[in-house]
Amino acid sequence: MGQAIKSDIGTATDAVSKFWGVDTGSFKGSHLPIGASNIGSIKKGATVSKELLGDLAKLGSCIKKQADKFTDLAKVIQARDAQDSKQFSGGK
Repeated sequence: MGQAIKSDIGTATDAVSKFWGVDTGSFKGSHLPIGASNIGSIKKGATVSKELLGDLAKLGSCIKKQADKFTDLAKVIQARDAQDSKQFSGGK
């Protein structure tokens, strides 16, 4: 079976920290040199590649934005778990 589900902030932060180091801005405005080629398919391929890089940058930004929500959610769940633990242990 997989890893246990944890609701602590440290685990959530560790899980999403890998996304924070990704530089999604590095794709924007990338120049794809095709030299002096006049072959239409190569030019179209370069255009598609440039669009794809822009889309990947947007996807990466979106993933990072969603990943940041995990730490906020973990804070809420951790607080709720602590409250539930007190309630079930007789308030101790």
